[in-house]
Amino acid sequence: MNYDLAEHRHRFAVWAAARAAQRGFTTVGNLRQALESTDIRAFLATPQSFHVSAAEFDTVHRGWCSSIVSSLSHHQIANVSFGRAAKLVAVYLKATVIMGEGWNSSLGHNLHPPIDRILLQGLASSKRITSPHKVAWPSINWTQLNESAYFDLIVQLRRYSRKHAVLTGAQSADAMLYDPMPGGSGLLEQLCARFADIAAAAKQVLEGCPSICERSCVDCLQTFRNGFYHRYLDRHTGAARLAEWGDAIVSEHPIPARYPSVEPSREEMPVNRAEALFRHLLTRAGMPEPEWHKQIDLGRPLNTTAPDCFWPVDEEPGLCLYMDGLSGHIHGKPATRERDRAIRETLRSMQYEVVEISATQLHDREAMVRHFSRIARILIGKDRAKGLRDDESWYQVPQST
Repeated sequence: MNYDLAEHRHRFAVWAAARAAQRGFTTVGNLRQALESTDIRAFLATPQSFHVSAAEFDTVHRGWCSSIVSSLSHHQIANVSFGRAAKLVAVYLKATVIMGEGWNSSLGHNLHPPIDRILLQGLASSKRITSPHKVAWPSINWTQLNESAYFDLIVQLRRYSRKHAVLTGAQSADAMLYDPMPGGSGLLEQLCARFADIAAAAKQVLEGCPSICERSCVDCLQTFRNGFYHRYLDRHTGAARLAEWGDAIVSEHPIPARYPSVEPSREEMPVNRAEALFRHLLTRAGMPEPEWHKQIDLGRPLNTTAPDCFWPVDEEPGLCLYMDGLSGHIHGKPATRERDRAIRETLRSMQYEVVEISATQLHDREAMVRHFSRIARILIGKDRAKGLRDDESWYQVPQST
């Protein structure tokens, strides 16, 4: 088999889809086999597939999901559902079609979004949506949707997306503004408040290039930091866009926090100085509050474990963090070290993310930036992880520690 771009994209899409649909359900291998038992790849290989109508896509989608359900059931895998199969298909198509050449095709516009709790809760909280069905969306468990309930939901979402193109796989935005500073720097609010002034300054740059260049140059748009995009910059296109968009920004709806800001109860508070310092750093970095010492059942022979910190992770069991070296007289024993190793390997086999931090690393800026970047990537996303790496001002250890 030739390993070309198409094969690479297929393998990546299969892996991404399986990970998204997994959620303590079954192995990536089983989901890969089920997805590849369909004709989805052969379908995408035909040029006419990118011109299908919504009804035509729904027909082939039903067939793919039914085939996946049958494949998983044949292997006696428990808790198989149409909703899980649909999530597998949706993420695969997102990676192959939307991230490929078909994002603006008829197929791209008619794809189903990957249904999950975050999507449904976000849509239900949006003031733009007036659907009478939205009150029920937050309580829908996508992993338990049968075929009828799934397509009822798709019909509801499509009625809304015909007016506001934000639900389909081809959703897009003209621009996105965000503040990478943990906790916020306040600049985004100022930018929004003075956007008319900013638009006027941008218009002056675009229309008043001293070199009167054809597209862009170092006197108008080109800088060292946007060097990778120089070939795409066009000041005339930018001026036309500004004229089209206007000079006002209107707040339509907030983006709901992925994790609520919750103070731990007295029973859940850190129990020693190292944990108190770690919590201080979490707050400084704008990270979500964890559950402290949450009991997790591992079954026999390990029984239970209580990581120092635990965070739930969407689509996965969660993130467990252990701070080693807090009790050297206990954890320094070979038997205890072996048990710790077995516990953490078991958690990883159960699809938990496991992070291990040495207590001595709490005073090591480089080590903590590395650990917090990984935690942020898992919990919040790669943008926050990059922000923590680029701006280390959050790392401040009180003198008393």
